[in-house]
Amino acid sequence: MTPTNLFRGALRTGAFIAALAATCLAQNSGSLAGRVSRADTGEFLEKARVTIEGTALETLTDALGQYAFPAVPAGPARVKVFFTGLPGETAALAVAASQTATHDFALAPAAAK
Repeated sequence: MTPTNLFRGALRTGAFIAALAATCLAQNSGSLAGRVSRADTGEFLEKARVTIEGTALETLTDALGQYAFPAVPAGPARVKVFFTGLPGETAALAVAASQTATHDFALAPAAAK
């Protein structure tokens, strides 16, 4: 086998492994979506930070307070939301493979002292 053919074979093998890994990940993951608002006004919060504990997954809400994670490992997930000036909140959710879990957050201002 020539070096060129050997290189092409290695590329094909690498592409196959990458495709197989993507398929396995898709079969063992679901998605997560929701909205973040203020509890007192109902106003949707733009640029609230939403994270999934124990992962590197992080996103910001859009102008309508929406967030989405298209690929989340299936199983239990602890979702945290933070918005400057409001106390953060955490929710324990179950993410099913090939399904979308939804959860909306309504952040309440801290009680006045």
